[in-house]
Amino acid sequence: MQRKFLKYLYFKVHKYYPSRGYPHSDLLSEFNFTTLETRRKCSDLLFLKKVCNNVVYVDATFVPLIRSAVRENCRHKSIFAISHSNTNLHRYSLKVRLCCLANKCADIMDVSTISSRKLTVMIKDGRLDSVL
Repeated sequence: MQRKFLKYLYFKVHKYYPSRGYPHSDLLSEFNFTTLETRRKCSDLLFLKKVCNNVVYVDATFVPLIRSAVRENCRHKSIFAISHSNTNLHRYSLKVRLCCLANKCADIMDVSTISSRKLTVMIKDGRLDSVL
């Protein structure tokens, strides 16, 4: 859907459609868009922040997020302990996706204490591009 919209936007600006095989990355950069995958990860981070701060109520199936103690001298600073996935259904579930994303961001920030405005600014500035 995003690709179709960008092609239509290209048509509106240039009065012709981009040629077949025109790189999607060029369309994204020309109109200053981010990919859907990146926007989803940003939304996931904002949602996880709200869940950690009890701004959003989630049902009992989401609650057992196990926070582990973060040690300063540890190589891997994981915030959330995640059980091993035996099925694809568990591996790609929202809970596991959010926990993995928070663990990746652990070196840069603490998801539960950062403000929403600061998180949004970090995303827009590109400071989380290595993680996202």
